[in-house]
Amino acid sequence: MGCYAIDVAEDRLACYDTISRRILAQAKLDPETERDNPETAVQTTPASAAPDVVSAPAEDFGRVELVDSVDQITSIVTQVTKSIRNNRIVELANGQIWMENEPGKQRIEVDQQITITKRRWRYTMKLPEGPIVAVHRLN
Repeated sequence: MGCYAIDVAEDRLACYDTISRRILAQAKLDPETERDNPETAVQTTPASAAPDVVSAPAEDFGRVELVDSVDQITSIVTQVTKSIRNNRIVELANGQIWMENEPGKQRIEVDQQITITKRRWRYTMKLPEGPIVAVHRLN
């Protein structure tokens, strides 16, 4: 999902701002002073040669500010804790940390394999047995 799919104008603008800051950081340009200097201008790629989607590595799966190219990950649970509101916080073998959107009654245990899937507006976690749970990434 790209910035274009965000309905709220301020959130959509923030998404585009994040992308432009990342591009400027890669080019090591100061947006205020380097913009009009032709010697340091960023070379652009014609639209026909540019890729359709910016690819994000699997470790970035679920980060709000990035465009996900991965729709699903499967990993092993390494730690389970609870938030103050009793939502389970799950740390995965790949280093990602996810939290339930609402407290659940399903058993999430260490060494359990789970699958997290990107849906249109949210992420869901599927346990080997039990319901699908809405989650969001913390790190």
